[in-house]
Amino acid sequence: MWHWRSSVLISLGCAALLGLASVILPVWILSLQPYTAPLFPLLRTGVEGISYLTILFLFVSGLLLGFVGAGHPLLLGFATMILLPCLAIAEMLASPTSHTLWPLEFALYGLISLCAAFGAFLGRYLRKRAIKSDV
Repeated sequence: MWHWRSSVLISLGCAALLGLASVILPVWILSLQPYTAPLFPLLRTGVEGISYLTILFLFVSGLLLGFVGAGHPLLLGFATMILLPCLAIAEMLASPTSHTLWPLEFALYGLISLCAAFGAFLGRYLRKRAIKSDV
């Protein structure tokens, strides 16, 4: 039996992975010069070299999640960035001198996740419109 909670958990997991991909893919697409980092240099390069592609990928991820996912669109949007603070904490444990401005960094993640939340709200709206047009 498929439960609503299972659907939400799967949607949140997909959101987290899509958010991580939204940050890392532009590094390869734009051929950005890699930064050094204690554990995740590719992720650091993606965060410090944030571009229009990252914002676009987050918006499209939110749009897809809002259309097919379960859960509140704001929750889905914030879930796209949930892995970044977790990975930053892992780097802080590995190298205490890294991420010295972590409160600002985490606030930036929250701000950037609003792009995905906006896409999720739009995706949910489009899903409701599609359901109404089928009836």
